[in-house]
Amino acid sequence: KSDFNFFQIALTHVWKKLSEEDKASLRATAARWNNEGPKPEVKARLAEKHTAKKLADFAQEMWLAMGARMLFFVSFKRPNGKIACTQLDFNDTLGNGKSYLTANASFQSAGITSRDWLQHNTTYY
Repeated sequence: KSDFNFFQIALTHVWKKLSEEDKASLRATAARWNNEGPKPEVKARLAEKHTAKKLADFAQEMWLAMGARMLFFVSFKRPNGKIACTQLDFNDTLGNGKSYLTANASFQSAGITSRDWLQHNTTYY
């Protein structure tokens, strides 16, 4: 059996021992999370820890499945309450690509346009 099978067995065992009140509370929490996601403080902690990795994985998946390149402009609330704002560019890790941010260092002062992004990517297709 896989680890997941043992997890399910253990979970079923624990679930059977819970009171109906506890089960109702857990069902309500699950419904709330399915509709709203976790509480803001949990979202902040998860965002700080996992945003870059999740977006890198997404960029890799999109490149492999569709040949799509991406440049991410990201913001999220940190656990300390401050807003994080950054750009993430994984194009240098994808199929002979180059980082847009490195190749266009002045984009922060000059701005980025669709034309700039198109021109940057024409060499790859």
